[in-house]
Amino acid sequence: PNNNTTFIIVGGGPAGQVCAETLRQEGFTGRLILITADQYPPYDRIKLSKQLDFSIDQIKLRPETFYKEHDIELMLSTKAVSLDSKQKLLTLNNELVFNYSSIFIATGSVPRKLTVPGSDLKNIFTLRTLSDAEAISKVLTPKSQVVILGTSFIGMEVAAYCIKQCTEGSVTVIGRSAVPFSESLGAVVGERIAKMFTEKGVKLRTGVTISSLEGDGSCVKSAVLSDGTSIPTDLVVVGLGTTYASDFLNDSGITKNDNGSIPVNKFLETNCPGIFAGGDIAEAPVYAAGDVKKTIGHWGLAHYHGKIAALNMMSVTTPLKAVPFFWTMLFGISFRYAGHATSYNDTIIAGDIESLKFACYYCKDDHVVAITTVGVDPLAAQYAELIYNGNTLYKKDISEKSLSLSTSKI
Repeated sequence: PNNNTTFIIVGGGPAGQVCAETLRQEGFTGRLILITADQYPPYDRIKLSKQLDFSIDQIKLRPETFYKEHDIELMLSTKAVSLDSKQKLLTLNNELVFNYSSIFIATGSVPRKLTVPGSDLKNIFTLRTLSDAEAISKVLTPKSQVVILGTSFIGMEVAAYCIKQCTEGSVTVIGRSAVPFSESLGAVVGERIAKMFTEKGVKLRTGVTISSLEGDGSCVKSAVLSDGTSIPTDLVVVGLGTTYASDFLNDSGITKNDNGSIPVNKFLETNCPGIFAGGDIAEAPVYAAGDVKKTIGHWGLAHYHGKIAALNMMSVTTPLKAVPFFWTMLFGISFRYAGHATSYNDTIIAGDIESLKFACYYCKDDHVVAITTVGVDPLAAQYAELIYNGNTLYKKDISEKSLSLSTSKI
């Protein structure tokens, strides 16, 4: 019945890949096109910041034969340039125009670039793609003096990798906030992470930013900070967050937020029937936050979006039920986070934060809204399951057995 149908997926991240796979698994037999701006087939992007010298063969999600076997037309190094929702036409940068029956937009985000005097010097990088990682790897040596701007996931994970490589050099992380990860993990956990990094030799400069970069004409040689101090550097990595890759949707008829994200309903459908969006770019309901719409750039959530979008594209009506869950690995220590703490007014630490065996509960009044755990698995997964099953965890529930949750009792 759907042999004359064309489904297009724009974006080769986890949402796009899982959407394509799910469509075929669920019996979609029409034409299926997967378009990615990347020169490589879909790969495990979150590994890049943890180790910069991966090859595509080590991190690709599927062998290239997979796409042929499942009749998925994979278009590499290709960008969408415009979309006409009335005519159902997608135009690409190679001048091809496709007519679609349904489309899934999962174009993700683009790293913010540094725009200060000297930011056009060589050896100043952002990190999003394997090509970015390869470019950094090429110039990173044991003697490199690395400066990293940004104290969240990209910045701190790259710093942890670089300090192991730069045995005769230095790694300095610069951030406006008082501690790393303050926005996502909060002050208490951030402070403990800061201590981990300084113990490993990473220099942290907090409460400042880069005001200019100086060089020898071509390559960067020093970073001048907002407090007037200057740090010698020959390699700068910028981890200042991202903007949404949605410019091609201007004049498409699809509603966009001012920041470029795309609002969708609980079926991941936009205001235009048959047009879906997921992954980083989608402002989608978050079940763990009372179905308030949020944009969340998590690998696991993007996978889930891909699956839900595929089912709804095939008219198998399936609502989202998202409980965010993410993790980071720093110096071999895994930090896991579950829930969604848009705002909280108390944190409760259970266990021993010093020895890195603890849970941090984020509380909004008497409700626990999120949790970070280190060395106490499977606590974060238990909390996520509890929330997914429609339960609420209260402060009083964690006072006695704070490092174990019975998902049946609560």
